[in-house]
Amino acid sequence: MFDTDGSGKLSFSEITCGFSLITKGKPEEKLKLAFKAFDADGNEKMSSEELKNFLRLILVNGAKLLDLALDTTKDVVKDIKEDAKDKIMDKIESNEKLTTMYQKGMEITNKVGKAIQP
Repeated sequence: MFDTDGSGKLSFSEITCGFSLITKGKPEEKLKLAFKAFDADGNEKMSSEELKNFLRLILVNGAKLLDLALDTTKDVVKDIKEDAKDKIMDKIESNEKLTTMYQKGMEITNKVGKAIQP
């Protein structure tokens, strides 16, 4: 795909140009590159088998990316919740009235919890 001189080996220049196209190329250039990557027989036409392979790769990787995005989002939300909890607890601990209210609230919660347990 990046072997522009047809030598069967990639030179440093061919690799550099290829990666540059992938990272900085115009959408049209990237689409052409993707087409070349899946045109296994090099006839500049995509067979049904080549198209099936292309779509399979997109769907599988798309699903993996979605899972990764969801996992990352969950981690970020968890971190935010923990940070918020820590900040709230710091505020409570630094204020005597809030500390007293918090302790009384916890005592009531514990009593209610014990009262409703079988």
